Amino acid sequence: MNKLFLFFIVLLTPISSNYALDGLSESLSSEKRKIEGFASFWFLKDGEFLPTPFKTDIPVKAEIKKPNVPGYAEIAKSSFSAVYSQEINAEITFFHICEKSDFDCSKTYFSAQVKISASSKSFCGAYFSSADFYPFPVMFCSLSYPGGLLGITLHRKPYGK
Repeated sequence: MNKLFLFFIVLLTPISSNYALDGLSESLSSEKRKIEGFASFWFLKDGEFLPTPFKTDIPVKAEIKKPNVPGYAEIAKSSFSAVYSQEINAEITFFHICEKSDFDCSKTYFSAQVKISASSKSFCGAYFSSADFYPFPVMFCSLSYPGGLLGITLHRKPYGK
C-alpha cells in the first residue's frame, strides 16, 4: 500500500518548473479569485526624491484560479501602455503557486512580475502572502530613462485618494 501511494506521489510531481508553469493544471483548478487595483506611470527626474505621475489609475482586473497540484502555478496577465516621450508598454503577470512539497496545496503563495518596455526594458517581481496579494498587490518597478527613472506603481486605491 505504501509503495502504491509513493508511486502516485511521484507520478503527480512535475518534472521541471517549465512544465509546472505551462498552465496544464488549469482544468484541475476551480476556485477563482478576483484581482482588482490600479497601475500608475511616473517619472523621477535625476536629483529629485519624489516621482511625478503622468498617467494614473489605469484599472487592472484579472481572475486567478487556485492551483491544486503540487509544484504548479495558475497565471493571469494584464497589459497596457502609456505615452511619455514614446510609447511605454507594461505587462503584469500574476501567479498563484502551490509549493511542490504541499500535497494538498494548503500552503499556496503568490507572485507578481512586471515588465516595462520603452527605450530599454525592465523586469521586476515580488512574492506575497495572501493578505499582501489580495485584493491587489502593491509594488513598483522602474527603469533608467534619459534624465531619470521611468516607472510604474501597482496600487489598491485610486491615486491621491
